[in-house]
Amino acid sequence: PTSTFTPPPPNELATSNDVAEDPELLYELKEQLLLLTTLVATVTYVTGLNLPGGAWQTQQADGHGPLAGDPILRDIHYRRYLAFYYCNGTALASSVVVCLILVMLQKKRSVWTMVLRVVMVLDLLGLMGSYAAGTCHDTFATIWAVALACPVLAYITFAFVTSRRLSGDTTPRAARDPGQKEKEKIEVLMLLATFAVTISYAAGLNPPGGFWTSTLQQKDGRLLHLAGDPIMEDSALRRYRAFFVCNTTAFVASLFIIPLLLDEKLSSKISARFRAVYGFIAVALLGLMGAYAAGSCRKTDSTVKVIFLAAAVPACVGLQLALSYAALHLKPIKVMRASFSEWFDHVRGTGPAAA
Repeated sequence: PTSTFTPPPPNELATSNDVAEDPELLYELKEQLLLLTTLVATVTYVTGLNLPGGAWQTQQADGHGPLAGDPILRDIHYRRYLAFYYCNGTALASSVVVCLILVMLQKKRSVWTMVLRVVMVLDLLGLMGSYAAGTCHDTFATIWAVALACPVLAYITFAFVTSRRLSGDTTPRAARDPGQKEKEKIEVLMLLATFAVTISYAAGLNPPGGFWTSTLQQKDGRLLHLAGDPIMEDSALRRYRAFFVCNTTAFVASLFIIPLLLDEKLSSKISARFRAVYGFIAVALLGLMGAYAAGSCRKTDSTVKVIFLAAAVPACVGLQLALSYAALHLKPIKVMRASFSEWFDHVRGTGPAAA
C-alpha cells in the first residue's frame, strides 16, 4: 500500500513555529527599555565624570602629591576606584549598545533579541557593581550591599541566560502571552522601576552632605576620617546608615523589578508575578521615602514633618485598595455601582434605557 503525506493544517504550522516567529516581550517593551537604558547611560556618564568621593581642591606647592581636580577615590581607595571605573564604564557602554540594538530591533530576529539579553545582563551587573564600589565605605555598608545584591545577581543571571528560546521550550507564545491590560501594567511598572533605579543610584553615589576633601588625624595618630568619605557618616552616623539602608534597599528592589517583568517564564503566571512586583514596588517607594527623610532632615521638627508626610502615602494606598476591594466584593456597593453606571449610560444616551 502507498502512503501519502498529509500536511498539517495552517493553524498547526503556525503553532509549531510560534516560538521562532512571534515577537518577544523585549520587542513589545522596546520604548520602555529604550528609556531605561537612556537614563542609565545618563547617570553613568555623569557619575563617571564626577566620581564618588569628589576631587582634590588644592595641591602641594612643591608639586608632589595629587593634583587639584584629580579624583580622591583613586588615591585613597585604589581598588575601589578600579572596580567603580570598570563597572561604571561597562554599564555606560552596555547602555549605548542596548540603545542601538533597540533602535534597529525587528519582530522576527531572535538572534538580536538574544544579543540584547546578554548586553542587558552586562548593563545591570555593571550598574550594581559600580553602585557597590562607589557607596561601600565601611564594613556595615559592604555587608548590607552584598546581602541585598547576591539574590538579585543570581536571579538576573538565571532569568536572562536561561531564556525559553535557549531551553527549547515549545509552548505556543499565544498560550503564555499576557493580555493587553497586563502589557499596559508592565509598561507602567517598568517606567516606575526605571525612575526609582536612576534616582537611587545617583543619590547613593552622591550622599547628602558631600565628602571630606582632606584627611584628619588627631595628635595621638588616631584617624578621624579620610578624604573622600561622606561627611554625614562622621557627623550623624545613625542618619547616614538609615539613608544608606533605605536608599540601597530601594535601588535593589527597583532593579529586581526589571528582570522580573521581562522574564517570559513567568508570563503564564501573571497574577503571581504582579503580586511579587507590587511588593517590590512598595519596598522601593518606602525605601525612597525613608532615604529622603534621613538625608534631608537636619532638625527634629523637620524630621517629624517629613515622616508624617511619608506615612500619608501608604495610608492613601491602603485606603484606595480597601475601597477597590469593597467596590468589587461588597454587595450593597456593587448594586450602587451598577445603578450609577446604568444611570450614567442613560444620561449619555448609550445605555439600553436610552435606546
